[in-house]
Order: sequence, then C-alpha cells, then structure tokens
Amino acid sequence: MAIINYILGIVLGGFWAFGFAFLEEYVDESIHSPSDLKAILPLPFLGLLPEAPRSGQTRSVGGISENPLRLERMRRIRNRLAETRNGDLPKSLSVTSTTSGEGKSYLIANLATILANEGLRVLAVDMNLRTPSLANLFGAPQGEGLGGYLDGTASLDDIICSTDIERLDLLSAGKMLTDPAMYLVSRQLPALIEELQRSYDIVLIDTPALRDYEDAVSISGLTEAIIFVIAAGKTPSPNAKKSVERLQLAGRAITGTVMNRMDPLQYKQLR
Repeated sequence: MAIINYILGIVLGGFWAFGFAFLEEYVDESIHSPSDLKAILPLPFLGLLPEAPRSGQTRSVGGISENPLRLERMRRIRNRLAETRNGDLPKSLSVTSTTSGEGKSYLIANLATILANEGLRVLAVDMNLRTPSLANLFGAPQGEGLGGYLDGTASLDDIICSTDIERLDLLSAGKMLTDPAMYLVSRQLPALIEELQRSYDIVLIDTPALRDYEDAVSISGLTEAIIFVIAAGKTPSPNAKKSVERLQLAGRAITGTVMNRMDPLQYKQLR
C-alpha cells in the first residue's frame, strides 16, 4: 500500500507541477519578443539588445567596441532613430519605460558613446532625480548636478563634467530634492534644455519610469524625440500599453521602441 501511495504521489505531483507551469505560462502577459512588441504597441521598432551584463561585470560603457554584437545593435538603433526623422538625429532625446530596471540608463550611456565616437558633441543628462544611475555608469561623482542647478545653489558651468570618452559630457542628477516634480515642471527646465541644445549636437535625457511618477511625461514634452524601452520578459503588456497611452494622452509622439534584455538563446534565433 505504501508503494502504491508513493507512486500515486509522484504521478499527482507531476500533474500538479505540469499544471502550475502551464498556468504560469498561460497568465504570463509580459512581452518576450519583437513580434510581441509590434503586435501590442504599433510604434516604430528601433532595435533590440541582448541582456546587459549583471552588476559587478563590465557594462561596456565607453568600451562598447569590445563587444562587436552590442556595437552592431547600438548602431542599428542609432540608424533607425535617424531614419524616423528623414536621416537626421534629434537635437534632444528622452528615454523612458514602464518600470525601473528596464535598461533606460544603459541604453542612453551606450548610445551616447556611439554618437561621441562618431564625432558629435554629446551630453548625457540624468533627470531621474529620485533614483539616478548615469553617474554610476560613467564612474563620475553626483556632485551638485541638476538638483543643485534647479534649486539655485549651482551654476550650469559648475555641474557639467567631462567623462573618459572624448566629446561626451555628463550632467548628473546631483543633490536630492525634497519635491523633484515641482522643479521638473518649472520654467527653468525648458530654458535649460534649449541652452544645452545650443551647446551640444545632441542631448540624451534619462527619465524616471512612468509607472511611479509623472516626471517623464513632463520631460518628454521638452525633447524632439522619445524612446520607449521594454525589458523582454519583464514588462507586462497591459502596463506597457497604459504607459504609452499616458504619453499619448499628454500629446507626446513616441519616436520608437527598443527591446532590452533579450535572452541569449532567443537573441541568437532573432539575429
């Protein structure tokens, strides 16, 4: 009898595990591939990137040429971005996503590197004043940064710093502000972006995720182009649709989408 119960337990356990796996796959609403993305969001698709290195590994910022595959993909994104504008790159570009951790900052840092290596004068700006990451990616101090400029404690000349990459400068998020949203809708910001556009060939702006804050909606209205980033297997399609609808409701025209964090096996199949 014990043997029968044991065998029955194994069989039932197998059915339970199969059923659970099936249910998990059935209710999985995340976006896994470019075809999923195009079906859910009818927007220009700029490109996809393989999964970025984990924390503690080389993130290829500045050394992107050491990874030919990622270099090729970044160039494709750059070219498609220009194609959406009749061959011209925008003077300013904001990048956002539904949730944090989808690769916005990583995309900006590497796109900035590509453009600087082409000979353009590039400025990367971290307007994610709550959870900034660009300074860390470039190995630069936060300093007073944008926060210091917005609250009047620092001048523009004091907050822009050079990076290890020629022709690529950084404006970090800098000091923490008690109410970032108040500063990001002030009259200072449009004037600042206009001034930066006069000084650089292109300004790339990292913004907070749309799920948590309205900041990206405000910022994106001040740039010539907007990229929406989706992390493969992470972003639920209903949430991504709501994020895009939120931008469109505010009159923001999204230039295109980028899919990040592709699984290596899937990525090879899609090359």
